[in-house]
Amino acid sequence: MAEEVKTGNPMIKYLIVAILGVIGIILVVGISFVVAKRVFVSQNQIDTSKFKIPEKVKLQLEEFLVPTSDNNGIIKVRIELGLSETEVSIAIGQKLGLVRDSVNKILVSKSAQEAIADYQSGKLNEEIRIKLNEDLKQELGGGIFDGKVKEIVAVYFLDFLVQ
Repeated sequence: MAEEVKTGNPMIKYLIVAILGVIGIILVVGISFVVAKRVFVSQNQIDTSKFKIPEKVKLQLEEFLVPTSDNNGIIKVRIELGLSETEVSIAIGQKLGLVRDSVNKILVSKSAQEAIADYQSGKLNEEIRIKLNEDLKQELGGGIFDGKVKEIVAVYFLDFLVQ
């Protein structure tokens, strides 16, 4: 006589398949989320300093007049900023106090000799540009998603006087 093989309850088989399916979906969604997050973070961390960003707009700031760090003189400058987008001008207008404060702090930290040497070497221009971009990073936004890099691309001294 042939023996009967018990196959078990078919409902349990369906339950096991369903549980494995749910676990598979959770795994796929989790991996997709991690990958998407890494891509998003890496896109927002593109270092634009390596690229030559075109200057589209210029913005002139009012005169700066500060004492030197050694209190032996004053530094008087007029600055014009080269901007990558018109939106940067709007952000600067909204944060003009922050912009002026940052430039003042940089200038007042220089002795007369340091200010002249940094001006002649172009270091002062770069120092101001980098500091302002750091300070305005939140307001400028920009980035990969709207296709625009919003930043200060150049600092020009219209007048530079150390007395």
